[in-house]
Amino acid sequence: MYSQGLFNNLTKSSNVPVTVQLYSAGANKAVLYLSVQNPSNQVVQITSVKVMYEGQVIASNNTLAITVPAGNTVSTYVILSTSQAIVSGDSYTVVLSGTMGNNQFGQVVNVIASG
Repeated sequence: MYSQGLFNNLTKSSNVPVTVQLYSAGANKAVLYLSVQNPSNQVVQITSVKVMYEGQVIASNNTLAITVPAGNTVSTYVILSTSQAIVSGDSYTVVLSGTMGNNQFGQVVNVIASG
């Protein structure tokens, strides 16, 4: 799994299914839909999200507090300010960070933006 390779030295290997959708919300705004399924017996806390385009961070939020209790699924929307417009049909990389129990957690998802 790509996220385990990228974060191997920082994060716990995990099997936490994440669904991400990215929507354009105007010139410098984006809406990120997150659905995080937690089949583990530990709480997952997502504290940071980054949206990248062609290797550059174009949006981030380091003050998230999304808690996914063990055995549950949580879905939410996050509104982000972006340094450039989100273009429908373009591919973006979304990096989620936080904790799973007492370990660091990271997940990388590639997503095609919608209008």
